[in-house]
Amino acid sequence: MNKLDRESFIVGCDSGGLFKCSFSNTEIVNSKWEDEFPVELKSPVQFTFDSQFGPIYSINYSPFHRNLILTCGTDSEIKLYSILQTDSLVTFCPENGYLYDIEWSPIRPCVFASASNDGNLLLYDLMENGKEICQTIKASEGSLYSLNFNQSRPELLATGDNLGVVKIWKLSSKYCKSSSSELYILNEISEKPFEKS
Repeated sequence: MNKLDRESFIVGCDSGGLFKCSFSNTEIVNSKWEDEFPVELKSPVQFTFDSQFGPIYSINYSPFHRNLILTCGTDSEIKLYSILQTDSLVTFCPENGYLYDIEWSPIRPCVFASASNDGNLLLYDLMENGKEICQTIKASEGSLYSLNFNQSRPELLATGDNLGVVKIWKLSSKYCKSSSSELYILNEISEKPFEKS
């Protein structure tokens, strides 16, 4: 859910569908059970994004740009979307199997991390490496299911795996010190993304 817009939210489905929804949408949907159950059903869907290839496991709004979200799932791709257009702005292909979680840094507008099926913690810095992984950390011998940046101490990041192990990582200072040009770069990406390959 977007912290700046409490009326809307993004939903990812097992089929790969990605939808912008609203709590206050009033559009009535016809039901195949209308005769048996005469209830007006309202669809929360306002906008449909291009589908991904497989279940979407994680969606995360940028804390620095109200219209940008990251998604990841079983198609082994990270996608950066603007909630204002159907196509993804950028697709990242880390080739690490299923991706279970994704999160933006709370302090660096161009940094995000993802948790992978092969136990890797993937760190990206759009200013430093563009679409390429900046750092890969072998965080688990199993599958890495979750990650979370510490909001109070952004140099710390927690990961959790399928074995029930939680680890706390201290990130390099380069992931914790924001540059004055980062918001500008993020706005540029939202308007004119990297060349698609």
